[in-house]
Amino acid sequence: MKTLESIKTSILATMIVAVLSYLCFGLLYPVINGYLSSVLWSNVFTGLIYAGIILGLNRLYIYLLFRDDILSLFPIEKGREVLICYGNVQIKNNDDIAGKDENDSACFDYGDTRATFKVYNKFINVKPEIVTTNANSEKLENNVITVGGPKWNKVTEKLIGEMGSPLYYKVGISGLIKEIPDISKDILTYEKKNREVEDYGSWIFEKGDKSKGSRLIISGYSTWGVLIAAEALHRLKDLDDYRFLKGKLKKEKRFAVIFRGKVVLNEDGTIADIGKPILKKQLIIRDEAFFKTIINYNYEKGHN
Repeated sequence: MKTLESIKTSILATMIVAVLSYLCFGLLYPVINGYLSSVLWSNVFTGLIYAGIILGLNRLYIYLLFRDDILSLFPIEKGREVLICYGNVQIKNNDDIAGKDENDSACFDYGDTRATFKVYNKFINVKPEIVTTNANSEKLENNVITVGGPKWNKVTEKLIGEMGSPLYYKVGISGLIKEIPDISKDILTYEKKNREVEDYGSWIFEKGDKSKGSRLIISGYSTWGVLIAAEALHRLKDLDDYRFLKGKLKKEKRFAVIFRGKVVLNEDGTIADIGKPILKKQLIIRDEAFFKTIINYNYEKGHN
């Protein structure tokens, strides 16, 4: 479903195409008619040029209307690679593996697998490289997009601390911890009822500078939470507060966004449906609410 902004853009672009096409046709017809003796051939030739102009302008209009603003919201440092780091993804016989609860020692990250490819497709224009890398690798000086929570993805664990993130996870707590320094600490809990999973997914972002690239964490408590965060990225323009995100957060050095979402499972545990992630302004965290310095964080103990 198009947003109000997209509809306005559609109307404006249609008017521009109509006006430019009319002007081009009016200018070209007398010129071509003067060179071709046959009125029929003159009209045919002019019509073909006119059709080409219409098709070209409409392709431009479609591009302007449907292009993603992903890099305006998550700018990358030019001259550095873009890496997508994923966690301990386990696939068996190339089949879909059911996602398990985060506390299940036999967890298969099917949710993280699908999330990784959703993220890759969103950033495909900057030619990202999908990698597994050590958390202390020099590669992390590049632009880094890390998919998955800190239990399975140690790059996520490292960056949560380095970015001073107010969002994190801890062993024994079934949900996303939101801690605003010296103000509040809340737990956004994961719930599973029959074949419906409700969880929170999050984006945590920091703009790059001369010393390092930009960092983006796509995470959740469960693998389904990770998938919800990736789905929100995939459906960026459909988010209810998309205009707020686009207009306000571009100015922030760091920000975090939390989404609530629902995943419906088949009887065998594979995904049947992913609902539209819900974004509320009170779940948008700006730079001023981050920790001011690097945090000593690990998944076992949380923030120290």
